[in-house]
Amino acid sequence: MSARHLVVVVLDSCRFDAFVEARPRSLARLGEIERRWSYASWTSPSHFNLLMGLLPHRSPKGVFASDVYRGEYRRFEERLGIDGISFPAMLPHLWLPELLQGLGYRTEARVSLPVLNPATPINRAFDRYELMERHNDMAAMLPTLPTFDHPTFLLLNVGETHYPYALPDEPEHDWPRIHGLHGVLGGATSGSPAPFEVALMFGCSPPTFVVGLLAAPKSTSDVACCASRPQSRTPTSVLTTYWMIVLPPGDPVPM
Repeated sequence: MSARHLVVVVLDSCRFDAFVEARPRSLARLGEIERRWSYASWTSPSHFNLLMGLLPHRSPKGVFASDVYRGEYRRFEERLGIDGISFPAMLPHLWLPELLQGLGYRTEARVSLPVLNPATPINRAFDRYELMERHNDMAAMLPTLPTFDHPTFLLLNVGETHYPYALPDEPEHDWPRIHGLHGVLGGATSGSPAPFEVALMFGCSPPTFVVGLLAAPKSTSDVACCASRPQSRTPTSVLTTYWMIVLPPGDPVPM
């Protein structure tokens, strides 16, 4: 049996409960839908784990993490129909695209979100790696895909399911606005004060400028961020991280 292609499509920030409620007919035909948990709470490190060969986990109880890792690598041999994928084979770099290249695979990626841009460390051992012009246009990826005339590993990071939840034909001025990560970074790149300067203007010292507090609609914990509440306490596969300033002592102050 020849090696099978491996296509990984990431619906960025799409929660399990939202996916099930949407009842996607075509995707559901691919196989059983499983509830799994990401190894990280936001896009970039989640993809780093993914490219180490670690799919989102089932949150098993009473097991060693190393046993879970070994099981995941064995599943790759089953999925691809080839031998040679194991934890020892991944050493020393622990990088799935590099291992697959050594097994004769073409490796390509199309990503939607700027945190995965080609200058990041994630772009390693790819024959082609491309950041799409828009964050929410999966259709634009399709004409760029390889012909699959050779064993291929393809990563597609899809952004339609990520804030600001807009389709490519919707005018940007109609998109919903949430003051968070996008607002801070947008201001930093448009001539407005950088995040560090904003922190000083709010009267905070740099150590109080924190990253990682989660805001609705992605949060699964009750966090007072941007004066919003979580939609659901159902665990999510990928969370979105927002920036805020915490006044010591006191409540979070949205930006």
